[in-house]
Amino acid sequence: MLTMFEQDSDARIEATIARYFTDADRTIHLDPGNILMVEGQHNDRLFYVRSGCLMGHIETAAGLRATTLRASAGDVVGVQSFFSGSHRSAQSIMAVEPTELSWVDRATWPDDEVSIERALMPVIVYELLRRQTMVAELAEQHLDEQEQIERLERFSFLGQLAAGVAHELNNALTVLVRGTEWIGEAISDRVAKDQSMLREAYEKGRTEGRHVSTAEARQRLSDLKSKHHLVYAQARKLSQTGLSDEQLSGIKHLKKNIDTLLELWELGATLNDMQLASEQAEHVVNSMKNLGARGSKRGEPIDINDSIGVALRIMQNATKGVQVVEELGDVSPVEGNRGELVQVWSNLIKNAAEALNTAGQIRPEKRITITTTMRNNNAVVTIDDTGPGIAEDVLPRIFEPSVTTKKTGLSFGLGLGLSIVLRHVTDYGGTVDVSNTDHGARFTVTIPTGAGS
Repeated sequence: MLTMFEQDSDARIEATIARYFTDADRTIHLDPGNILMVEGQHNDRLFYVRSGCLMGHIETAAGLRATTLRASAGDVVGVQSFFSGSHRSAQSIMAVEPTELSWVDRATWPDDEVSIERALMPVIVYELLRRQTMVAELAEQHLDEQEQIERLERFSFLGQLAAGVAHELNNALTVLVRGTEWIGEAISDRVAKDQSMLREAYEKGRTEGRHVSTAEARQRLSDLKSKHHLVYAQARKLSQTGLSDEQLSGIKHLKKNIDTLLELWELGATLNDMQLASEQAEHVVNSMKNLGARGSKRGEPIDINDSIGVALRIMQNATKGVQVVEELGDVSPVEGNRGELVQVWSNLIKNAAEALNTAGQIRPEKRITITTTMRNNNAVVTIDDTGPGIAEDVLPRIFEPSVTTKKTGLSFGLGLGLSIVLRHVTDYGGTVDVSNTDHGARFTVTIPTGAGS
C-alpha cells in the first residue's frame, strides 16, 4: 500500500510528464538497433520513454562492453549529459525494440514561469532512485564478471562520495578518540589524588562499562539494600555497577559517599561508552573508505554475546523507552571481526526500535527480545520485536538496497542497513531469515562458529 507521500510523489510525476512530454513535435521513434546517442557525443536533450526499451553501455579499457542502463516505458534518459556543463553522453544508448520517446531542451522549453530544473525535479529524483536500484541489480547479475564489477564500483559516484565523507569523518574521529583517552587518564589521575577511596568505582565503570545484565542487577538489589541500609534508588543503581562486596568494603563510609561513588562510576561508564562508540565509528568509516571491497581483517575469536552487549550500549538512545530483554545462552566464539558483528546487531536493533516507535502504532508494550543459542555448531541470534511487523509486499525485498520500512513523517531512510547486515552475515557463511510473528517481526541470524577467516 502506498503512503500519502508516495501517492503525492507519483501524482506530481504524472502531472509533470503530462505537461512537458506530450508535444507531438518533440517526439521521435526508433527501430531496434537505432542509436539514440554515442558515448562522448554532444547531447542537450532530456528524453522520456513513452514505450519500448533502450539499453546503454560503456566500453571498458580492456575493450569489453559493460551494460550501464536499461530503460523502458516511464523512464528518463540523458540525465547526466543534459544537466552537466559538457553536454557529453557518458554512455552509448540503443533501442532494442520499437521505441517512442518525447524530449525537452532548454531552447524550446515551453514554460516561462518556472525553470526547467525546478519543473523536472520530481522526475529526476525518481530517475536517480530507479538507477540506484538498477545498478544494484546489474551488479548482482554480473557477479561472476568480477573485473568489470570492481572497475564500476571503484569509479561509481557513490564510492567516491563515501570515501570523501569517510576521510573527513576520520579526521574528526581521531580527535574524539584521542580526546576520550586523554579525558579518561586525566580524570583517573585526579580521582587517585582527591578521591582515592572511590577510585575503584570510577575504574570499574571505565574499564568494564555497563556490563551487568538486568537479571544480575535484580538478583543483587535486595542484598545491597539490606546489607548497606540503602534506599531503593541507591541500591538499584549500585547493583548496576558490578562492584563486589570486597570492593565496596574498601570504601569508607559507603552510605555517606554513595552519591559520589555512583557519579564516579557513571562518569567512568560513560567514557567507556564513548570509547566503544568511537571504535565502532572508526570501523564504519573504514568500511565507507573501502565501499564495495570485501575481505575485512578477520581471524580473532569473537564472543557473540559480548558483541551484542556492545551494540546495545551504542544503541542506548535508539532504544530509550523500549524494554530490551536479553536471553543469552552459552554460544561458541565466531572467528571474525568484532566491528562487523557489532554493525550487524546495531542495524537489527535500530530497525526493531524504529518499528516500535512508528507513528500511529498503539502497542501495549514496546519490547525487543534478543536470544542466543547454539544449533548444529552454528551460533543463532534471534531478535524479536512487538512492533507492527513488515508489510507482506516488502518482505521478499527487505534486504535490497534502497528498500526501507520507514513510512511516516521525517523517517526517510536509504535502505542500506539491512543490506549491510545480509552482506556481512553472508561473508561469514551464514544466513539471515526474516518473518512476521503473532506479536511483531523476527530476524534470525545463523553464523557457523569458526567461520569468517
